[in-house]
Amino acid sequence: MTAVVAAGLDSRVAVSAALVLAICLAAVAIRVLYRLCDRNPPSTTRPREPDGVPRIRAIAQTLAAAEISAYERERGLRPLLAPIVELRLARCGVVLERDPVGAEELLGRDLAELVDPQRPRSSDRAGGGTSREAVEVMIGRLEQL
Repeated sequence: MTAVVAAGLDSRVAVSAALVLAICLAAVAIRVLYRLCDRNPPSTTRPREPDGVPRIRAIAQTLAAAEISAYERERGLRPLLAPIVELRLARCGVVLERDPVGAEELLGRDLAELVDPQRPRSSDRAGGGTSREAVEVMIGRLEQL
């Protein structure tokens, strides 16, 4: 303030000039902050799931349904496992349709019957499901091929 008086300015003018300068600086700061915030607006949508997550959920639901009934097991597990079985048997030189006995030796009876395209589908919706442990055993056999 003494510099203002020494410069010959009225103290009221000096205070007004200081207030105008402070308001201008505040306006610039607000504008800069607004632009920074505008570049990355907060997301109002759910984050996008990785590509495989819906497929993993579908497989988990299939496994859970397979425990309920033979119908659900064959409706869900058969189409899920059949292509994998076909590829794994091909590594061993076996085709399920041509050599069902050889396929059963490699796969085990339960898995061979499940994926056998000649076997009719079950209509039993009340029971005959496959436990998760039994499915794990089948998958373990597939992994060994």
